[in-house]
Amino acid sequence: MTRPNVYLGMCADLIHHGHINILREAAKYGNVIVGLLTDAAMASYKRFPHLPYESRKEIVESIKYVHKVLPQYTLDYSDNLELIRPEFVMHGDDWKDGIQATTRMNIIRQLEKWNGKLIEVPYTKGISSTIIQEALPGPSRSGRLKSLLVLLEGNLQENPLTIIDISSPLFVDVIRNKMPHVSVHALRYYHYKQYPYTDTDFVNFSILSIQEILRNTSYPLLHSIGLVTDINATRDYLIHLQALGVSGVTFELDDRDDQRDDCLKLIAGVVAGFRKISTASDFLLFAEIPATVPEKEVLAAIAVLAANGVSGIVISCMPAGTDQADLLTRIKDHFPEILIMRGIQHPDTLTRTSGTGYDAFFMEKYDRSMLYAFSAEHDYAG
Repeated sequence: MTRPNVYLGMCADLIHHGHINILREAAKYGNVIVGLLTDAAMASYKRFPHLPYESRKEIVESIKYVHKVLPQYTLDYSDNLELIRPEFVMHGDDWKDGIQATTRMNIIRQLEKWNGKLIEVPYTKGISSTIIQEALPGPSRSGRLKSLLVLLEGNLQENPLTIIDISSPLFVDVIRNKMPHVSVHALRYYHYKQYPYTDTDFVNFSILSIQEILRNTSYPLLHSIGLVTDINATRDYLIHLQALGVSGVTFELDDRDDQRDDCLKLIAGVVAGFRKISTASDFLLFAEIPATVPEKEVLAAIAVLAANGVSGIVISCMPAGTDQADLLTRIKDHFPEILIMRGIQHPDTLTRTSGTGYDAFFMEKYDRSMLYAFSAEHDYAG
């Protein structure tokens, strides 16, 4: 007698007893087929995997409850379910809210086509891959954002990364617990008030804040440097940031006409000085061009920055009346590297801006009340 098929979608990057529990339960119903998320699929909604797909596949195949492992190329199950048409899909009961809620409803509707059934088992309390992940020291943490960009390179135009600006370590908890359905890929820490990096107290405060953020999240972290005023002090600060595990920084270009050339020289000096003493090529150095810089000056500034080795450009939403598609084309012609857009005022805007030529978006400088208001709109206040 042929046993029914039971389908489970898994990341299986950090195997723990919760995974074994659900696989054991699934095996009671039939042949267990695991849809193992590919590296790109996993990174697109969760985080960059520690282990590549083939290594994770080998581990899962060795578990006695597993009959077969198939690649699952997206968070959506539909392609694999249509291929297999399993009698059962099994999942923990922790996905009724959050980023996977839509996936759950799609599965239920698809299973109805062949009278399949979704089985939800109690989530194993006190353990998750995220808990294990955040406890790991991660010696190569500073390279996570670069690795993520490389891994997702072919998908970024349609599914750009989401980077949220935060001004305090307190925001980590708000984002993680009160915005669960927003797919966050990285954070950027910025200061409300900027002091020169020759100010020891300011540097110490920044480092302590960054350490606190990194202790409480596995997200890659960028840091907004603001305007560069001292090449040597800023360069030395970057060395500290890299050692802490920060993935990169953004420098701001001065929007005053009489200061712009000097500002470009300062940024170029910091980039050159840092590259000379640091062997790490995965620490990203972005230049941010304010919206107040005239359009005709944007390309000239980008040409200078590109010649001096910046990793990418952050450009603000263009003013009304600007042919943004045309400007983006010209920017990409001059600078085909990483391009990030800032000025997104609400997470829902991201769905309307994908496919516009950007590799990532900043959701801009939320204060605590805005984050809580957004989570309340979506019934995630608590």
